[in-house]
Formats: sequence, C-alpha cells, structure tokens
Amino acid sequence: FGFIGMDIETAVREKIPVLTILLNNQTMGIYSPSSFPTANDLYGTKSTGGDYAMVAQALGGYNERVVQPSEVAPAIRRAQKVISNGQPALLEIMTSEEHAFPFRGAVGGAR
Repeated sequence: FGFIGMDIETAVREKIPVLTILLNNQTMGIYSPSSFPTANDLYGTKSTGGDYAMVAQALGGYNERVVQPSEVAPAIRRAQKVISNGQPALLEIMTSEEHAFPFRGAVGGAR
C-alpha cells in the first residue's frame, strides 16, 4: 500500500474512477520470517498495522474494509457503483498471513 497510497489522493483530486483492492495480511509483502531476522527481532518489521480503508477515506475516496469472505462480492459491487460515478474506491480485504508464496519462484526466475 505504501507505493500506491498517495495515488488515491491524485485519483480523488483528478476524479479518476479507479478501484484499488488491497489484500491485507498484516505482514510485509512476500517476505518470509527468515528474510530479515535481525530487523524482525529488533524492530518488529514483520508485522504491519493500520486501517488503510480509513486512509483512503481521509484522502477523499470511497473505502470499505472487508473481513468476511461472504462480503467480498457485495463490496466489489458497491465499489463498482462508486467508480461508475467518477469517484475512486479502495477495498481493504483482510486475509490471513500465508507462509507459502507460490509465485515467488516465478518472480525470482524472471531475471
């Protein structure tokens, strides 16, 4: 979210109807626990927090935080209505932390 968070402000200001879907597993990207052992132990860099949907709201965009899997499709439909009216939207979908990253090898193999 850090890279695209402020893009929401741009979308609000310029009335760009974009839907951002954030899968929030409350951890840093695809890093495994062994990726940054010292940083994890000393500074708690493994886990992240924050309510990104509220950040989108503060920037003037539509926001929704989805916790239940059964609410994903209805939330997407609501967001589609919002963007059809020219407003950007952010859906923050809460997920669990995964320790297996099936695409990691594909990304590393694309050197």
